[in-house]
Amino acid sequence: MNLTFNMMYWGPLLFKCEISKEHVEQLKQIINVKNPHNTKLAGDIKDQHQLTVSQMDKFREITNSYMQAFGRAYQTYYNKKGKLFVDVVDVWTNFMKPGDFNPIHVHYGCEFSSVIFLDVPDKLIKEQKSFKGTGHGPASLTFLTSVDKKDFITSHSFHPTTGQFFIFPKDLYHFVTPFKSKCTRISMAANFNVRYK
Repeated sequence: MNLTFNMMYWGPLLFKCEISKEHVEQLKQIINVKNPHNTKLAGDIKDQHQLTVSQMDKFREITNSYMQAFGRAYQTYYNKKGKLFVDVVDVWTNFMKPGDFNPIHVHYGCEFSSVIFLDVPDKLIKEQKSFKGTGHGPASLTFLTSVDKKDFITSHSFHPTTGQFFIFPKDLYHFVTPFKSKCTRISMAANFNVRYK
């Protein structure tokens, strides 16, 4: 018997894509290391720096095609019509070092949040591959919708690589586990709103 069936979209939109090596290098050129942002962020990461207005303009320019792809995914997932605009409100760079972590948290003052991984060192990738535990492993990025429930998918966990770009609703719980390797993982995070015309 050839039975027809449907599966329903359910829960939050979690968008993931790869950005080009060229765009990774361009984003590295606008990294800010002189504007500490720690007091406004949840992470136990010593080195977090907010981009200036002109650097945010460059960020918008570099990420525009990816944001447009997110817009198409958003419209498909939520069955929305019209022309979608993405308004970036805040961008910062994270320099994650051994022992740093992000506890379970959400974002405020926006509708969506995102993170682009600009440099994931080989030492860290090796540490992740050698991990033997039952947890998420070192430097994992995990998104949660609720506590574990039978027959529910309540979390997605990733070991991000250089160039991966994640976009998610601002109130989707997420966390990042620490690592031990003597290296620095660099990521750039942004908060933004969406609007229609």
